Amino acid sequence: MVLLVRRPPAAWFIFRGWYVRPLVRLDGLMTRGAIRLRHDLTLQSPSIQQAAFPILGAPCNALWCCAGRLQSVAYPACNVAHALHMPDALAAHSTYHLSFYKFVHIAQPELCASALRDVTADVFGSILVAHEGINGMVAGEAAALDDFETRLDADARFAGLFGDIVFKRTACRTQPFRRMKVHTRPEILPLGVEGVKIDVPAVSDALHAVSPQDWRKLIEEDDVVLIDNRNSFEYRLGRFRNAIDPQVKNFRDFPRYIEENLPVWKAQGKRVAMYCTGGIRCEKTAAWMIGMDMPVYQLEGGILNYFATMPDAGKDWQGECFVFDNRIALDTHLQETGTRAEDVYAGDPDEQWRLQRARKLAESD
Repeated sequence: MVLLVRRPPAAWFIFRGWYVRPLVRLDGLMTRGAIRLRHDLTLQSPSIQQAAFPILGAPCNALWCCAGRLQSVAYPACNVAHALHMPDALAAHSTYHLSFYKFVHIAQPELCASALRDVTADVFGSILVAHEGINGMVAGEAAALDDFETRLDADARFAGLFGDIVFKRTACRTQPFRRMKVHTRPEILPLGVEGVKIDVPAVSDALHAVSPQDWRKLIEEDDVVLIDNRNSFEYRLGRFRNAIDPQVKNFRDFPRYIEENLPVWKAQGKRVAMYCTGGIRCEKTAAWMIGMDMPVYQLEGGILNYFATMPDAGKDWQGECFVFDNRIALDTHLQETGTRAEDVYAGDPDEQWRLQRARKLAESD
């Protein structure tokens, strides 16, 4: 049996939908993986072989391990679920991809970016910083990513702004990035609409975050319009069944599609359900849609969280999921598919600039 938790303490990471504690001492050994209770379903000092928790349930406060025994647990309102097994493939990978974002006011983006350059010395990837928040993808060895997460939480220069970021970690065969870039921008995600302010409490109230389990039920309801909040080339590669392709070449085109169709949806008494890769595009869209008098539902954690959480995600998903790095695409088990950039952009003259950029990144990043 395992505990289901939503957010781990600092320095935990995610592997295939599991929150994993970086290091747990077991009779003098250091190991990783999934908690297994040796005798019963109680949580009082079970023997530990490994430590991990799938992404669900209530927030996690703390876990202390010593000499192979679970000493203290503080998980308010946690649930106990059926036993799950952590694949042994964890040890077979040396490189992992970590994605994260957070809408939070950053008073001095340049100073934040400078500090980020310090704490990313041992990883590769790309991080954008703006007054509205942070959006990043990095890759490296597990220990380097553990250290990055810890420093993002604990470094005084970040003033605690990033302590509750949700990280998504997946194992890699292909090196996702070949160098590290940290840049400041006017926005971490341009929507193409002037004056959109991210009021996090207001967005949380307006946007109904739907768990993967409930999402499966929601998208089958007749009054729901299911919208793919990504670019058309991403939709073509893979999508939820019955999802609508807004036919946009860039996220900045998405608001026009909503404005053109919103009156029709309202007249039909529809609700809007949208999804994107990791959640950031839906959250930015929801901030813009506040006040439009339309119920908006978002897949919590995006497509990647759905794959990580639902072992049978293939029942609802057709194709692959595009990712913006050298891996190109993942299947519903978060494994690289072998799809090439040429396969994604073939036959579309408007996307040739993306193909050239992908080739450049693969060569020198």
